[in-house]
Amino acid sequence: MSTCNWLGVEAVMLPVGQPLTPRQRHLLDGRGNYVMARVDGAGLNYALYTGIAEDLAERLLGDDHEKWPRAQEYGVTHVHVVRIDDGAQSRDLETVLRYHFAPPLQDQPRPLHATAFHAANRIGMRDVAIRALAAHAAAEATRRVGRPRPYVNALAGVR
Repeated sequence: MSTCNWLGVEAVMLPVGQPLTPRQRHLLDGRGNYVMARVDGAGLNYALYTGIAEDLAERLLGDDHEKWPRAQEYGVTHVHVVRIDDGAQSRDLETVLRYHFAPPLQDQPRPLHATAFHAANRIGMRDVAIRALAAHAAAEATRRVGRPRPYVNALAGVR
């Protein structure tokens, strides 16, 4: 089976529109995360949508998923699947993927830098956590520009 690395997490690539092998089908038995993606001519993967499912097979097989029509418009070629049984880890991974890749089909807003920082820390993605923390610090510094200082220097003007 083909795999794809999403920020250090190996996901199995399942082609869209082709029958699944028994081994691929078995991968969908259980809970986990998935990424609807398209592959361009150079072989680069682009996340279109990320999600969590209690039952991957129920969520992904068939045409019931509410994102299939738009994903097909965006050229979805594969669904990348990661089996994660821990619900908290699964939510944290989805938060990090939504933050880092900002998939165009997500309905939820992109997570805040601080939210992504904490999620990445909890699942051991230190490099993503550091980037999110740096982005948070930069955003805070930008937000403070032009604000009056919250304190008064009593010695200002004293020589």
